[in-house]
Amino acid sequence: MVKFREAIKGMSTKEKIDYIWEYYKLVIFGFIFLIAFVWLVADSIINQDPDPIGLTIISESSLTQVDELKNDFDSLNTSPHPLLFDHFYHQGGIIEDQALQMLERLATTIGVGQVDLLISPLPFAEQLIEEEILIPFDDQQLINQLNNLAIELLLIESDVYGISTSSNHVLTQYDGFTDSYIFLVASGRQHEEAITLIEQLIQE
Repeated sequence: MVKFREAIKGMSTKEKIDYIWEYYKLVIFGFIFLIAFVWLVADSIINQDPDPIGLTIISESSLTQVDELKNDFDSLNTSPHPLLFDHFYHQGGIIEDQALQMLERLATTIGVGQVDLLISPLPFAEQLIEEEILIPFDDQQLINQLNNLAIELLLIESDVYGISTSSNHVLTQYDGFTDSYIFLVASGRQHEEAITLIEQLIQE
């Protein structure tokens, strides 16, 4: 510090600034970057948005109906977790009949854990069950509610794999949901919140 004071002694203000910039600019930049990094980390922790609930629908619904359906689900979602909604147009066939681009996009979203719930026609979903992409519901409270409401369930070896949409007026007001089921996706990250969303749906 003594050397620094001696070095700038007798300099004008401009000369002092030039001297400091010449010899200490790396330190200054490092300090600025450190402050910026700390601020960004703190801001991301404080203002971090909750992970979304991923809902993907495979149906024959039109784009207009899909927008209306998304609004319906948004209004049902009382969780602080936002809804990540996606839709794939599908004509009820098996996976081999579908466009490669659709399958690639669906596989990607499921693979990275962006899909918690899948609403799909049964022929399509059966193949995903065989690949263990879809898993059974194990929330006993939900299962009891479904049984009390006499909602049709897809049972495989006594496990509840699917919840029929045929008796739900939120879904059946749109085309293409008479033979669809709600499924739980194995790679999903928000299963508890997804179960809560289903409970809201079946109460409607």
